[in-house]
Amino acid sequence: MLARCALDLYWMARYLARAQHLCRLLQLQIESLADRSVREIHYGWARIYLCLGRMPPVGGLEFDSDDDFTLADSYTLAGDLTFEQLNPASVWSCLQCARENARQTRNYISGEMWQCINEAFLRIRDRNIEEFWETSRPAFYIETLRDIDTFTGVVEVTKHWDEGKRFIDLGQCVERIQLLASLLLAQTEGDRRTGGAIDSDWISLLDVYHGYPVYCQCHGVVVEPRKAEDILVNSELLPLSLVHSLERQAAVLGGIGESPIPGRRERVVELAQQARQAVAQDWPGCADREEFLRQVQRSSYGLSDLVVDSYVNYELENA
Repeated sequence: MLARCALDLYWMARYLARAQHLCRLLQLQIESLADRSVREIHYGWARIYLCLGRMPPVGGLEFDSDDDFTLADSYTLAGDLTFEQLNPASVWSCLQCARENARQTRNYISGEMWQCINEAFLRIRDRNIEEFWETSRPAFYIETLRDIDTFTGVVEVTKHWDEGKRFIDLGQCVERIQLLASLLLAQTEGDRRTGGAIDSDWISLLDVYHGYPVYCQCHGVVVEPRKAEDILVNSELLPLSLVHSLERQAAVLGGIGESPIPGRRERVVELAQQARQAVAQDWPGCADREEFLRQVQRSSYGLSDLVVDSYVNYELENA
């Protein structure tokens, strides 16, 4: 297939995974407004913005116990992260970019795939924070997550298992790896800013990846930070764990075709396998977990760039 079409499919999958991740974070955050303390609500918003590497449009990320975190603040932040078209990290922007990439590759995706992604964007296109706040709130994120989940299932049964399918799978894996590493680092930074996370902060982190039942199955109901990290990073039971995403990434790249650059495919596969082995073997005894996660990030960024250079931008490299 055309290299640029492969890149469009890759980024379509990445933007959808990004929107899915943010919707899950926001669903849990909006649900917490009903019964959580001001400190917990502020921690949740700060963790999201730290994960995205952005500053909120109002206030800062430091928690002041004397300054109530009002509902109005949550209203503004939900609007910025969900419907703000000028925020490249918002759900609206992610779905718009995913739809545009899908539009560019209509000949390479099924009609059902296009219908799913188009409907997901149309659901949010003309919505605004005022209507959302009065009527739907968490239900909106649940519906959007359902649209993206449906798209993922439709891909599995309607998309030919060709190079295009591999680039879709690769984009999903790369985004999940980077987002999970970023969220774990955001949790660490949030701990420093608030003087230490409490049980509910770790439970909500596990809940983003549906990991709390797995944690309880392995360790009981008392949440210990290091054990929670272990579940998210290295659990064979959790489908969205870091090690599973790295394993799938290595498998996808192992089945990808030859690069026009001699020897490059072998290098890409080798790096993917090394990343998978590093987490499986080195994480349990790692002394500096924060630096380890940063290395996972750097490795993922480097691998992504190498794949694009090897299969899309190779003309420039050979020039």
